[in-house]
Amino acid sequence: MTGPIASVSLTAAIVLGSLAAIRSRKQLLEDALATGLGRVAFALAFTAVLVTATGPAVENFTLFLLGGATAVASALAGSLAVSQVLEQRMKVMPTTASGIWLLCLSVAAFASLGLSLFLPVAVDPVLIRTVTDLTLVLWAPAAASGLVAVLYYRERSVLVLTVTALMTTGAFYWLLAEFVFEGH
Repeated sequence: MTGPIASVSLTAAIVLGSLAAIRSRKQLLEDALATGLGRVAFALAFTAVLVTATGPAVENFTLFLLGGATAVASALAGSLAVSQVLEQRMKVMPTTASGIWLLCLSVAAFASLGLSLFLPVAVDPVLIRTVTDLTLVLWAPAAASGLVAVLYYRERSVLVLTVTALMTTGAFYWLLAEFVFEGH
């Protein structure tokens, strides 16, 4: 189990993302679902829900992670469908401050995750737990800044959309795994 600070920060990121999604326009969603990419995103989301629900039922953590990967693909397809509906040109690099913050926090989170994965087992368990919790604490504001960049500032950078989908879905699945697969 991760520490309470990490769980609270992930929960805050998920709540922020949910509130931002609720505020989005209904017509835009309907228009996005009318596109081919929108239908692919919906099919991937439906598959992600089924696979994610099946994983814990058969006690298969790999199946649960496959559901998470499918959810990331669904989020990317949905973001691209919305960009297609809005007829916005996609850029590679971010153009907003929130998008730049997303990238900086994501690099720090992935560096911390890499460090926690490659620390030798003989290292102090408190150090390993601290580095892992640091990853989660960095992950939440990265996900939140990505959602703010995409939903509020209408950032349409391929890099920001990809990292936002990865960070928000990863944060959600990590938190969900804490409750479904105790002691993973």
